[in-house]
Amino acid sequence: SLSTPGSSIPPSASKPLSTLRCHKSEGYALEWAPSSLWSLGRLLSGDTSGAIFSTLRTEGGGFTTDSRPFTGHTASVEELQWSPNEKNVFASASADGTVKVWDVRSKSRSPAVDVQVSSTDVNVMSWSAQTFHLLATGADDGQWAVWDLRQWKPQSSTSSSHARAKPTPVADFHFHKKPITSIEWHPTDDSVVAVACADNTATLWDLAVELDDE
Repeated sequence: SLSTPGSSIPPSASKPLSTLRCHKSEGYALEWAPSSLWSLGRLLSGDTSGAIFSTLRTEGGGFTTDSRPFTGHTASVEELQWSPNEKNVFASASADGTVKVWDVRSKSRSPAVDVQVSSTDVNVMSWSAQTFHLLATGADDGQWAVWDLRQWKPQSSTSSSHARAKPTPVADFHFHKKPITSIEWHPTDDSVVAVACADNTATLWDLAVELDDE
């Protein structure tokens, strides 16, 4: 075990435990489900074609990937996030400027919620582990924003990309002028967010005043 001082990696670890060959293009997005929700392990992976696959770890220790991808994005999937409190729900952010919310039980493999959050690539996002209805996103134009998921309405069966929801963020910021490269909620304080940018800076924000004003 790597938790034991002086331990070393065995020769068998020089080879992958499993190789996923479901994707037809390269990928950037990976996300393990919280162990409190999926004790054996469940992995999401997204690629540049917009496809998202789900892989489960089995009781025997192997891995099985559902051959049916979640589809709906028209550009690269940049980020994936499991809901911190709902076992079957995850969100995806894409270079098509949207964030989509999905239910893994969906037979159609289509998003339950589809929201346009930017006119540029949505590079990163972070789902608050303290306040479950808050999601932060960061985009290629330097804007980052906080969204109240309670304001995001489910897609109707007749919805199209032209009718995609465009809700107003709880708070949005234009401080950075280059792409946002990472964003993360504080693990215990739901008003504090860290933001990293291609301008070589990382900024820390206290949203208490902004959120209290809403």
